[in-house]
Amino acid sequence: MQETIENSTNAREVTAAQKRKEKLTKQLKETKDYDEKIAHLALARIAIDLDDGVKVNYEKVQTGTDGKKLKVLAKI
Repeated sequence: MQETIENSTNAREVTAAQKRKEKLTKQLKETKDYDEKIAHLALARIAIDLDDGVKVNYEKVQTGTDGKKLKVLAKI
């Protein structure tokens, strides 16, 4: 049975686990921030016109109903 990291006496294991925890915490925060942005845009039901082209629609999708620009998509 694997012991918990709190009970470990192996410094290398503890350090590796702490780094992994920090990385996962950072990824979780990034995911939550992205989810908030994308949910706001998804609920806005933004209408796009395919005749406008990609660049115009890209900007529409990244602009909230309040006019605020949200950098959700990669720059083109």
